[in-house]
Amino acid sequence: MGTNGAGKSTLVKALSAHYDCIVTGGVITYKNKNLLDLDVSQRANEGIFMSFQSPIEVPGVNNSYFLKTALNEKRKYNGLEEIDAMEFLKKECGWTYYGGHHLENRMTAFFHSIYSPQKFHADYRNNTLSALVRNGKISRENAWEQYTKPPKIEPELLGYFKKRLGITDVQYERKMNEKPNFWWQFPTYKRRFELLRPAFFVLAKANLVPMSFYLKYCFPVKNK
Repeated sequence: MGTNGAGKSTLVKALSAHYDCIVTGGVITYKNKNLLDLDVSQRANEGIFMSFQSPIEVPGVNNSYFLKTALNEKRKYNGLEEIDAMEFLKKECGWTYYGGHHLENRMTAFFHSIYSPQKFHADYRNNTLSALVRNGKISRENAWEQYTKPPKIEPELLGYFKKRLGITDVQYERKMNEKPNFWWQFPTYKRRFELLRPAFFVLAKANLVPMSFYLKYCFPVKNK
């Protein structure tokens, strides 16, 4: 955790052998191995890799296949035999197959392109676009041009979402038009963190809690 520009992404890219970052010297020791001697696949199998912030759908690759491949590649790296992903989940996690397809990828697309912008006027593209600007991938003008355009909505996404949840057009419109709730309407520790702000300041300065935690949670929220 840390403020924008602190170097979080650069550090992760250096550790995970990302193509955007070239390490010219030194040693990075992890589990008694020098990460610089390992390629990106080997580092991933050691547990150092970059995950998806907003998973995308890859045509023809469902979640079960993706998880099965990841699990068996890890087992192969450790000299173990491949196993069936579903059998592993049943045996080790007590998982029960419910007879349907997962909705996570479609739910993510619905949340980012429809629900969040239309219900809460929140557009999470700013996270990706600001990162691209900071890394020099696109200009500020290009980012702003993209940000001022409505989010791209995949064809039939809304109809698919309604069908999977079994809701009618009337039910959907009623829910979308309801006055939204906000976090301060629910019990939290926010007020307690504000009262303990001096203590958290000392802890943050001593690197015992993240400074981002102190800045985000220990000050009163304006214009609630």
